[in-house]
Amino acid sequence: MAASLRDGDLVARWAGDEFLIVLGGVAEESHARGVADKLQSSLFAEPIAGAEEARVGVSIGVALYPRDGVDVEALVRHADADMYRRKRA
Repeated sequence: MAASLRDGDLVARWAGDEFLIVLGGVAEESHARGVADKLQSSLFAEPIAGAEEARVGVSIGVALYPRDGVDVEALVRHADADMYRRKRA
């Protein structure tokens, strides 16, 4: 994931199979969505050597500071809600 991001962006494992990605200097949701699309593509770019074929999915939600919250809890809650909206769509 880090290879798809800029220097200074942050990738952190949040819990289990959940990760948080913090992008600095992003004011437009369209930019964050572009990064999300790039991440999604990069995760499935090459098959894993020796792995059996499997169907894998990635769900990504976006939250922007300060529009969607000013603390971690609010931003994560909004990103989660966005992710579930996109899964249903």
